[in-house]
Amino acid sequence: MRKILFTITFLIITQNVFSQNIFSFLFKGEKEISISTPLLWSQYEVTNTFGIYGADKKSNGESWSMGLNATYSKPIYKNFYLTAGIGYFKQNFDFSKKRTPTDGGFRTSNARPFQYNSINALLFSTENYNYSNYHFIIGAGYNYRVNNQWRIKADITYNQMNTFRQKYYTDSKNYTPQVNKSNYLFSQSFIFSTGGTFYLSKKVSTGINFLIPVSTRYRKDYMFRENVNEYFTPKSILGIGMSASYHF
Repeated sequence: MRKILFTITFLIITQNVFSQNIFSFLFKGEKEISISTPLLWSQYEVTNTFGIYGADKKSNGESWSMGLNATYSKPIYKNFYLTAGIGYFKQNFDFSKKRTPTDGGFRTSNARPFQYNSINALLFSTENYNYSNYHFIIGAGYNYRVNNQWRIKADITYNQMNTFRQKYYTDSKNYTPQVNKSNYLFSQSFIFSTGGTFYLSKKVSTGINFLIPVSTRYRKDYMFRENVNEYFTPKSILGIGMSASYHF
């Protein structure tokens, strides 16, 4: 009986020591909390489902969008780390810069017809609208130390945006923008980021990163009489980000 109790006690102590050593080996290193501001440029084409130009009319646009992120990063093995965070992002859509001329030389509207809440039966359209989102971030990366002040980082993150406010500007100045407050999953993306980090002190650093979304999709909107179970992808999207970090 004593041998059995001794064996069990020995196994428990060995397992605890082994687990602590493995945990210390995997997760030792410098952790950080960062605040960053991503700025993304995107170009897109959508297909309208109704309007005076008929269904299936294409609208092309491009826009800049901006957000604010807070992330926590923790080393897992040598220079590799995991990162997770939350943030706010305002996704803009702008179709005013891509108006196409007609055969007669007039500039036709590139606006998108949408279901404006009005007591009359007028057809409203919009060239500018946006989605306010809160989003979640999770990913992994590699941190290479150049010297005591400079480091090069690269990571890939999954970003999921949930919209809570949508704003549509009408093509008439006589009508106020329509604001909806629907909550739903709006966008999903995988973003590759790479850039440099400069240490201002042992605890504080600042950095700049190039953002390359390798896969992005936006949910279609019922305001345009679209199927909300479908998504569309931008033609191209690139960005840049600035960050400030605290290391401990």
